[in-house]
Amino acid sequence: MPHAGALVAVQLFFFALICTKFLMLGYDHGISFKTLAILGIVFSLLPNQVFLGISPLKDYPYTLSLLWATYLLVCLSLNLEELQRLRFCLALALSLFLIYAFRHNGIVPYAAVLLLFVWITLRHFSQVRRRLIRVFLVNILLIGIYKGPVFSWFQATYDIGMSPYIPMLCAAASCVNKNLPLSEESNAIMESALPLDQWAAYYDRYLGHDPYYWGKEILQTNTLSALRLSLQRRPLLCTWKHCANTRM
Repeated sequence: MPHAGALVAVQLFFFALICTKFLMLGYDHGISFKTLAILGIVFSLLPNQVFLGISPLKDYPYTLSLLWATYLLVCLSLNLEELQRLRFCLALALSLFLIYAFRHNGIVPYAAVLLLFVWITLRHFSQVRRRLIRVFLVNILLIGIYKGPVFSWFQATYDIGMSPYIPMLCAAASCVNKNLPLSEESNAIMESALPLDQWAAYYDRYLGHDPYYWGKEILQTNTLSALRLSLQRRPLLCTWKHCANTRM
């Protein structure tokens, strides 16, 4: 297994590469090098960039995939003849596949880009022809390989069998895990989703909500209702706890 530091180095390399490509677009369109250098330094050293970049999690590769696809779409909007290059079409198909593969909710930007493909094809068919359709077909092929042979090889499962709203309550699970006092009302809200002993047993500071998914036969109860009740009664506190979840 690669060292976490190596993963971070690779992530930051691709982040710097994509940012440089964005900046060079500006340089090619007349923006001065000095201005672009200042913008690049400020953007790269923003605290959120640093915190996210040093996290060896799937969220950062997903973000890089979004940035890469955005860069390719900007290039396409500036010059539709990019679609005549095989390398560009393959890069576009790969970026869409990565968006789809890294996160379940990647389907949202994925669908949005496909709608954009339809609009571009209809509006500029004389220039685009069927090239974006071919990009889409290559992308479908990659997804088929990923969810077929690759999933079978690694014995991956499609159904995680757990509510996606569990992460929103993990901060309170930290209190249960550490035997910190919660009000009777809070305990009742937590128990409406899972028994308290399961909240405590499966909590992990560094793995977040993942242990609630991995190989556990957990009661699939009313997690969404529990979250809704928490938000109704303490909206600011619940939102803050979710934002601080990775530090709890």
